[in-house]
Amino acid sequence: MIFVVCVAAVMLVAGCQPSTKALLSKADIRGTITSVDYTASDKNAAAVGIIFVEGDIGNLKTVNSASITVTTQTGVYRLVNGKAVKTAFGALAVGQQAQVAFTGPVLESFPVQATARDIVILASPSAGQVKDKHTADLLAIKGVVGVGVGALNGSPCIKVFLENGSAALKAKIPKTLDGYPVVTEVTGAFKTQ
Repeated sequence: MIFVVCVAAVMLVAGCQPSTKALLSKADIRGTITSVDYTASDKNAAAVGIIFVEGDIGNLKTVNSASITVTTQTGVYRLVNGKAVKTAFGALAVGQQAQVAFTGPVLESFPVQATARDIVILASPSAGQVKDKHTADLLAIKGVVGVGVGALNGSPCIKVFLENGSAALKAKIPKTLDGYPVVTEVTGAFKTQ
């Protein structure tokens, strides 16, 4: 009896995170995150934000698209080496492949509107893919002379090379792109030889 109580206490302290198999086996939608809205908390005190997921990945055909409210009770996980690791709402980004399990009532409008019980980030675009996707738009900003991939605190980032360090130019550069931080570097104009 004492052993059972001790095991239950350890599980309570450790925070009973669902197993990876359990998280991956229960989903109402799998698809690509096409928008992340951090302002939802202005409308609903329990909400952290809203994500929009489109399309099906794999053979799950229950819902094609959904507007999903993420609350403080939603479990957000990322697959790392095949294991679900708890993360935060801020880890969700446009372009990620994810699956979502709903909780509570589902409004069967188009798109479906629901609240997330669990979100599992299945895959994210690489920094190189994000750079390629945004290079043309960044180079269209007067004063941007190049775009690349770099590292920030040991993690990938998008580097934007600037002709000058003016505050006006830096204000035009986004702080993040599809979940990757953007770092600026003043290099001056590149010269071809």
